[in-house]
Amino acid sequence: MKRLALFVAICVIVAMSIPAFAADVKVGVIDLIKVIDLSEPGKKAKTELESKLTTAETAVKKKQEEILKMKEDIEKQAPMLSATALAEKKRQYEDELLELQRMAEDYDYQLQNQYYELTAIIFTQLSEVIEDLGKSGGYTLILEKNGASVIYFPESVDTVSYTHLTLPTKR
Repeated sequence: MKRLALFVAICVIVAMSIPAFAADVKVGVIDLIKVIDLSEPGKKAKTELESKLTTAETAVKKKQEEILKMKEDIEKQAPMLSATALAEKKRQYEDELLELQRMAEDYDYQLQNQYYELTAIIFTQLSEVIEDLGKSGGYTLILEKNGASVIYFPESVDTVSYTHLTLPTKR
């Protein structure tokens, strides 16, 4: 709901700042996700991330199998072990479970960071292309399809007096 309100507010501001010649208004819409998926840098980034994901999944699966084997061994040996030996093996098992959880979280964190780094690089390159497209195509506004955000507008459109804009106060 907040996104819709922000989008409407931006459209109103832009509409107020555009000259009354509606025929001169040219709006474009770009699906950035599709552009990234179809671009060479996007394909390369996706391949790189999928490779790292496969490596991470393999490592986690191997660790899971080791822990499962450890659990089975404990269950088989339990009747023959003393109470302290059994408690020690269970503690080791729980430590391994925690290690697996940390490993999975670390991989997830690393993959998310790499995803954000790669997409930031692609978006930087893409913003230059969109800027050129907006200028050369004579666009007044270019919107992103999925996020309903403004990704281009010429400097001449930014003529609103910001001193008259106020934000509501929190109650």
